[in-house]
Amino acid sequence: MKILVTGAGGMLGSDLCRVLEGYGHEVAAYARERLDVRELKQARELISLERPRCVIHAAAFTNVDESERNPDTAYAANTLGAWNVALACAQFDATLVYVSSCGIFDGQKETPYTEFDEPRPLTHYHRSKYLGEQLVARHSARHFIVRPGWLYGGSLTHRRNFVEARRREALTKPEIVSAKDKFGSPTYTVDFARQIMELIETEAYGTYHVANLGFGSRFDYVREIIKHLGLPNEVKPVGSDHFQRAAPVPDSEALEDCCLRLRGILRMRPWQEALEDYVKNRFLPELNQ
Repeated sequence: MKILVTGAGGMLGSDLCRVLEGYGHEVAAYARERLDVRELKQARELISLERPRCVIHAAAFTNVDESERNPDTAYAANTLGAWNVALACAQFDATLVYVSSCGIFDGQKETPYTEFDEPRPLTHYHRSKYLGEQLVARHSARHFIVRPGWLYGGSLTHRRNFVEARRREALTKPEIVSAKDKFGSPTYTVDFARQIMELIETEAYGTYHVANLGFGSRFDYVREIIKHLGLPNEVKPVGSDHFQRAAPVPDSEALEDCCLRLRGILRMRPWQEALEDYVKNRFLPELNQ
């Protein structure tokens, strides 16, 4: 199958391309330098040229705090961009996989969010992603809307590599502080990509949560990273009010992969297992090259 990936230069996009090629698919990889999804004409021309059977739309403006300061940037890239890609996919009969966000809920639920919970985004970034979902559902008949957990993965060189950011922080701070009252489901990009591949084969179109199993606080997440890196730093739990942020991010972004489980195609492993795999078998070997 020929699959076009937008945002192919990013942390998620690059691992999507690696996994797709490993499955034997023909991949048309487009980073932001080659495709500006804010331009409908460009999206249509590109999909007309490539004629993929499937488009995975992973391109996004992901800076949550900057989105709060400059909302139009987020809405242009994330909402208009998704709309444009959906229109182009509909015109050229391509299945669309839209990568949304785990933060589109209000964060007040004490258990993980399922696909049947009502979204209520609190920030401009998350609102821009949820509006993208609505436009994809409206304009692309064959679509998968997928909501990942807290993504990590990719190479050390990727700007949004959370594990590398914590390693660098540990080099300068004997004590690392992390929020004990913000919750989510850490999710390995490779596991996410593999689950997407299985989902595409079903043609069971709709909205899915795709996160590694379970959830924890930011403190739990960072403590696991430092442990698997083998570093001596102490990780101290603090309240989220310790950190100054422009965006009122939700307290909980934890997800449950309810629809994957109901369809019998849930392949995600516990988040702690996936994180250990990434750090020990990919991150550290690359670091020590």
